[in-house]
Amino acid sequence: IEDIQELMVPRALEYLVTVETRLDPNMPMSVFDPEGIHRAILNVVTNAIDACCEQDNGQVLITTQYKPQSDLLIVNIEDNGPGIETDQLKKIFNLFESTKGTRGTGLGLAVSRKILKEHDGEISLRSTVGQGTTFTLSWPFVPSDDDQLESATLNKEFE
Repeated sequence: IEDIQELMVPRALEYLVTVETRLDPNMPMSVFDPEGIHRAILNVVTNAIDACCEQDNGQVLITTQYKPQSDLLIVNIEDNGPGIETDQLKKIFNLFESTKGTRGTGLGLAVSRKILKEHDGEISLRSTVGQGTTFTLSWPFVPSDDDQLESATLNKEFE
């Protein structure tokens, strides 16, 4: 997330959009395809910045969260852009579907959804016209071998 924020700062500055992150300090180390998840998040953050480019005080907020009760890792990308019209919501994840005109390919959200499905996760959104959009990317927590080894060692010590 920090890499994505750093990468997107020049684009955000160009559009006078602020990008803020709030990272969950309790986010556990997890096994996943870092390049794939990076791409999925980057696609959504890029769209969020683009959505805010014509807003006064455009803002994008990226938050992370771990939900132990459901064992999910969650990334939310919230913007204060114009929101997404209801008729667009049904087709927003379709290939080659773009609301950006010639500036967009219509691949970003379809690719992000594919990456999350490959991780047994999902991407969802809620949007209010005139107020903004929040995309939620979630996928299952998978402990690293180091975590499993440490847990097994601790359990053995207490037996």
